[in-house]
Amino acid sequence: LRQPTSARPTQAELDGADTSIGDWLMYNKGYRGGRYSTLTRVNTATAKNLRAVCMFQLGELGTFSTGPIVYDGMLYATTHLGTYAIDATTCERRWTHHHLAVGPEMNATNKGVALHAGRVIRGTQDGFLYARALTIAGGSNEIMRNLISERGLGLPREPRG
Repeated sequence: LRQPTSARPTQAELDGADTSIGDWLMYNKGYRGGRYSTLTRVNTATAKNLRAVCMFQLGELGTFSTGPIVYDGMLYATTHLGTYAIDATTCERRWTHHHLAVGPEMNATNKGVALHAGRVIRGTQDGFLYARALTIAGGSNEIMRNLISERGLGLPREPRG
């Protein structure tokens, strides 16, 4: 399995996520869970001038209870079974991964991804954990699987494609 070509975001970047003005690194912005941007140019007087510059249809129906993550110009979002990387500047899909559920699932929700050391990490309802490279150059077609599902839960191996 190839390793990511980047070690970013670093732990220092994650620790400073609450005050970052260029990225939204966690579901709640940062560890403090403030859920607001520190941008000063967006305020009550300028908010009326905001407009959508990018809209991306994921092509799935269902509930979406995820918080998108933005890092280094890339937006990462999840659905119940899908993980998406979308260029935040061009609105183009960079990669997609869909999990095929093989175990019991309690409900059709997902709370999003985590980023660390060149990987996009997300769990699934049936006990799988994926850690995918942030970029295509980092070997995004190869997925590192956590053995929790196989060894801990006794689920069968996911078919390799």
